[in-house]
Amino acid sequence: MARPFTFSSSLPPSVVATCSAAVDVMLDEPERIAKLWDNARHLKKGLQALGFDTGASETPITPVLIGDTKKAQAFSARLFEEGVFALAICFPIVGRGKDRLRTIVSSGHSAKDLDFALEKFGKVGRELGLIPPVRRHKNGRLTPAPSPCTILSVITESMGPDVEGLSRSKERFVSSWGDMASRWGINKTMARVHAHLMASEAALSTDEIMETLAISRGNANMNLRALVDWGLIRRVSVGSERKEYFQSEKDVWNMCCRIARERKKREIEPVLGSLQECLREAGTGKEGAAFRKTLADLLELVRLLDFVLGKPASRRRTP
Repeated sequence: MARPFTFSSSLPPSVVATCSAAVDVMLDEPERIAKLWDNARHLKKGLQALGFDTGASETPITPVLIGDTKKAQAFSARLFEEGVFALAICFPIVGRGKDRLRTIVSSGHSAKDLDFALEKFGKVGRELGLIPPVRRHKNGRLTPAPSPCTILSVITESMGPDVEGLSRSKERFVSSWGDMASRWGINKTMARVHAHLMASEAALSTDEIMETLAISRGNANMNLRALVDWGLIRRVSVGSERKEYFQSEKDVWNMCCRIARERKKREIEPVLGSLQECLREAGTGKEGAAFRKTLADLLELVRLLDFVLGKPASRRRTP
């Protein structure tokens, strides 16, 4: 059965040119990036203070989790009437029960813009019963009623510091693994999905991964397939469930060997073949002697890297 793609289209030249120009602006004006992150933090904190669940997003795209298609669509429509555009993202773009609004800030937004949006989110959210109403104290001060998130926090704290510390440790591990991978030229989201599966004792479904990491179904599916191709995770069956579940390799030595094997195959071997071809084409004349020496030295170095990576790549620890 073919896999349909909700989004599938090529980029027109005008969009590519615009994106290229935007990258130039980012490099020339880093203050815009700093302002973007300030705005993202401002909005996230404001939404959380109102009682909304913003998931685990680490980007300026902040989801507001609703969990019901009709409520998410109604929320989006009412916000639009109030002057705020926040698109409803519903099944099948996200899993069932994971319906949300997607908010995206830019460096062009002012604090006044964000405060206006937060005011409308609070107004419409209370109107639709999505967040608790505001209570008025005898002294006239307004405070929000306890939200389900606050109650859940109290329950979590009552479970003891071990559970809370373990949760923080896993979150830090997932974030650190993603940061490390991006510095090594590996997709950050792919690494975060891998880390989340490593930290989980049980096999996880695509929906569970999407919810925890606040990523789209397409993003989750793409990175899960890549991890399966690398041999770092495998598909498993869970009871009579028809969903696909995934489990990671828990033996770190075997995991390291598989990463070495794949990086050798994907990165070292193609370069090795290319350098050998370049050296053959360079001829034997005096004019290209210096260039041929450079190629030969590079070839020797890459062969050494190929040999070093080949050692762990060819091994697997057995129990």
